[in-house]
Amino acid sequence: MMPGRRIGAFVISLLWAAALLACGLCGTPGPPPPPGSGPVGATPGPSGKPPPVAENDMGVTAYPAGWSSPSPTVHRWHVGTLNPPGHRIGYAHAPEAVARLERHHRDLASGLRFTDLGGGRFQWRMPPGCAQYEMGCIFESFSEASSTHLAPLAARLGREIRERQFNAHQAVSFLLSFVQNIRYQIPTELPFGILPPALVASQSWGDCDSKALLLADLLTTIGIESVMISSAAHRHSMLGVAIPSSGSSFTANGRSYAFAETTAQSAPLGWISPRLLTPNDWRSVPQPDRAPAISRRVLQRIDNPGAPPPNQLDPPSQPPTPTPT
Repeated sequence: MMPGRRIGAFVISLLWAAALLACGLCGTPGPPPPPGSGPVGATPGPSGKPPPVAENDMGVTAYPAGWSSPSPTVHRWHVGTLNPPGHRIGYAHAPEAVARLERHHRDLASGLRFTDLGGGRFQWRMPPGCAQYEMGCIFESFSEASSTHLAPLAARLGREIRERQFNAHQAVSFLLSFVQNIRYQIPTELPFGILPPALVASQSWGDCDSKALLLADLLTTIGIESVMISSAAHRHSMLGVAIPSSGSSFTANGRSYAFAETTAQSAPLGWISPRLLTPNDWRSVPQPDRAPAISRRVLQRIDNPGAPPPNQLDPPSQPPTPTPT
């Protein structure tokens, strides 16, 4: 076999696999929310039921455009610092579109020779050009496949942010709370332990890295930078958001990122459970801008050995490991 056509096998170590499948191994959906941060309207009134909360109804979005479902997925969430605090939006995802994403997931796993080794460990063949990005290529592939599916939902959320003139912190809190209120569930039967972002939104469930990837994609549509981070010791994944915020943050590539916990309802931006900082082994998952171009060619490279190798894209070097502060 010619060197340019060789695809080396790569087996993820137990610690790294545990970090990627953290949510599936924690046993609980992330750390508890900080005291006093529960959703508005959670205190029972005289009748014993929570008092009503003013709700902003943003209607129903659909993919593809014009698709109508008798039972769209309805998301409801609360942000106590906004007025009104309650929000509601529907997302209708056509079965044919869902099937395409599921097929992409299966094809990617098959093309990369994904094998589940059990206990949160798996192996896959890493194509040339992806070695320094580790799971970054997989994340980017899922994001790219989901992008057109998520576009109507992201556009409606983005329009709400613009029309109500949210500042950056309000916009992040709005989207973070949206994702936090999606049901925590472990995709144990899915390759790579990830549910693609559009399916997290349309099926309303996901684990830590699946939900963090959805939030990252939504933030990208409004121009806010973020980075996926994971901890092997705590077997957990979160998102870092590049805006000033009170609370805990970490530094990577000279930029400060606030922790964003997607599995704890009502946890504000910048909050992280103290137990998740000891030991402090949080690291960024490299997802450079050119990773999508590499992921697009992963299956092409496998199916068409004559294609130019992805490593000719000359991607940038891996960013340093972040250090929480």
